[in-house]
Amino acid sequence: MCSEPFTNHWNSGTYDDKLNLVAELGGGALFLLQPRPGERILDVGCESGDLTAKIAAAGAIATGLDLSEEMVKRARQHLPRH
Repeated sequence: MCSEPFTNHWNSGTYDDKLNLVAELGGGALFLLQPRPGERILDVGCESGDLTAKIAAAGAIATGLDLSEEMVKRARQHLPRH
């Protein structure tokens, strides 16, 4: 058991520029998910919020969750709170 607090220091700028896998594959996930207006969807590991924004654009009530505070900050820039 570890007594150290968990920290996750993703560099959100580098992620957006070089590692944005979810944004590239998000169309397929969105097709499989088929979000409906008013449906509540939790995006666990939302990263920079690209898929969360697409879910919300489809009319669903999207909530993004990520362990990295930097990624959550980036997601908030992409998707203002409703």
